[in-house]
Amino acid sequence: MNQPKKGIGVLLDFYEVFGRRSSDQALCHLGSVSAPNQALAIVQAVTTYDEHRWIELCIVSRSQMVSIIASPGGRRVGVV
Repeated sequence: MNQPKKGIGVLLDFYEVFGRRSSDQALCHLGSVSAPNQALAIVQAVTTYDEHRWIELCIVSRSQMVSIIASPGGRRVGVV
């Protein structure tokens, strides 16, 4: 499920995007982007989620996410 997908001749990886608008807010999951590398994922996240003035915006490659509690049957559940 977390395997990179193939774009137009380019292998794309999924990145989850998190942000917070003020220091008293928790970091929230905003959505995801797909890109061939981290630099382009950053650009895509900034332009896709530019509706607010974020004080913090982060991306995490899905391949780097660590499952703490496994879903039944050991299947990985996608981030929504």
